[in-house]
Amino acid sequence: MELNLQPLDFKKAQILFTAYCIVGPMLGFLIRKQRLLQRLAFLGMCFLITSGFFHAQEWGLTIHPILYRGHCRGFHFYWAEAAAVVLIFAHMFGNWKQFRFFPPGFWLYILYCCACLLSIVNAPVPLHALYAAWKAFKVVLIFMAAYNF
Repeated sequence: MELNLQPLDFKKAQILFTAYCIVGPMLGFLIRKQRLLQRLAFLGMCFLITSGFFHAQEWGLTIHPILYRGHCRGFHFYWAEAAAVVLIFAHMFGNWKQFRFFPPGFWLYILYCCACLLSIVNAPVPLHALYAAWKAFKVVLIFMAAYNF
């Protein structure tokens, strides 16, 4: 399982790290008490999930992109997930006592994802199976943001 990253992938990783780990929490802190801005972030998240203006694949960055016939063509990060991170931090900073890390059905979904990971054993290219697993596990961000909204 070889992962050959290009210099552009490192730039994308820096952008994504900044968006998810620095800008997301900062924006969440800024909108923690402004329900209208939280609603706009939720609207943006929902709009980007349904393909935005063009296609969902165009609303994000892909690290290690490949031409592959499956539905996953790399480790893709969608901007809807960045909006989910903002909403998660806004609710954490705004109302910590009511925030829930594990919405109903969370553990069942994680168990399902882990069971699906067993298919990596028979995969001709295990890295391609990890692309899909990465996508499946990241949906938890959307679930958590929507549940706590």
